[in-house]
Amino acid sequence: MFCHSCGKSITDGATFCNHCGAAQNVTPDSAANLNPPALQTPSSHDYSIGRVISNSFADLKSNFLTHVVATLLTTIIGGFAFGLLVGPLQVGYMKLEEKIKTGQPSTFTDIFKGFDHLVPALVAFLISAVVTGIGFMLCFIPGFFVMSLIPVSLYLVAQGETDGVQAVQRAWGYLKGNLFMPMITLLVLSVLSSIGMIFCFIGIFLTLPLLYIGSYHMAKELVGDMAPANPTN
Repeated sequence: MFCHSCGKSITDGATFCNHCGAAQNVTPDSAANLNPPALQTPSSHDYSIGRVISNSFADLKSNFLTHVVATLLTTIIGGFAFGLLVGPLQVGYMKLEEKIKTGQPSTFTDIFKGFDHLVPALVAFLISAVVTGIGFMLCFIPGFFVMSLIPVSLYLVAQGETDGVQAVQRAWGYLKGNLFMPMITLLVLSVLSSIGMIFCFIGIFLTLPLLYIGSYHMAKELVGDMAPANPTN
């Protein structure tokens, strides 16, 4: 059985989707007596910064060349078209990481699979980037708290969300319960990924993958386990 709203697999006979909370084929009379399940947030499950960091290092070590090439392509190509390609490429990077974590054959070219979700990826990236930009303009600090909106919304697109606006709304639903932990996670990842600049600058491409990989694990840690709508694409 699949949710008629987000398309995710749900338990047969379920009245609400455990992913997006949408009601499933209930009558108006019975719907009034039902409450959708709460979204899983850091307050309702054990969010661990250490787990995100350790998983990121483990993935980089086990697939080093793939991640370095994928990061190089994502960074260079993402710079074109005023940065508009960053969204689809990051969605593709998360699909690459999903393949690696599920033991599927993977290659750095998987980052281009993000263009299969071009519209929702663009919309989700633009909205979340604008929100983050506004946050930085408001005394700078608010921007740090909402910057996790970008990777989480793109993660949801990579997991099958076909509506960019809905991806941002769902991402905020997961984040609003605890903005602090994801913020600290991204700050730590940013510091770790920039260490390569010490080695003649070019070394950043050896450590920058940690930021991309860590963004995936941060979003996954925040959202919880989700079955991708189409994990092989």
